[in-house]
Amino acid sequence: MNRQRTYHGLAVAPGITIGPAALLLHSDREVQRRTIDASEIDAEIDRLDRAIERTRRDIENNRAKATASLGEIVARIFDAHLLILEDEPTFDQIRMAIADEQVSADFSLWRTLTSIARSFSAQKDDLFRERAQDVRDVCMRLL
Repeated sequence: MNRQRTYHGLAVAPGITIGPAALLLHSDREVQRRTIDASEIDAEIDRLDRAIERTRRDIENNRAKATASLGEIVARIFDAHLLILEDEPTFDQIRMAIADEQVSADFSLWRTLTSIARSFSAQKDDLFRERAQDVRDVCMRLL
């Protein structure tokens, strides 16, 4: 059974696109608190750092592909996500919670970034509210 559907979205470049669609589901699920043993702290921090690096490479690759096919202006969409990954004070806070509270990287990351996203969402400025979704997107990518 070949069912065709038509989806309409917001254009980021002129023209029409026909092809397979990938449905990305964003979950607002809560990450459960998981405590770790003191001997696991370094491994959890390493796991976080590997996720940050892998996510950065993925976003940079996507940006390069977008630049090549759609141009620099469209590719700038990825810049906000890269800037979030470069926010060392935030990721230092996540690392400290892993060490001080002995919680998993997943939980510390989720708790910190969702708190930031909620704070941005509560702002009156549209730009902050837009950045809230970027923070959520990066959180999901990292998780």
